[in-house]
Amino acid sequence: MSILPHIHLIYLLIRGLQRGDAQFPLILAV
Repeated sequence: MSILPHIHLIYLLIRGLQRGDAQFPLILAV
């Protein structure tokens, strides 16, 4: 079981927060 996918999601989550992106809730839901 690889942890890399989780790291990628966390990275996108942080990027969304920094940008104030509207997709942030979608990323969190996934």
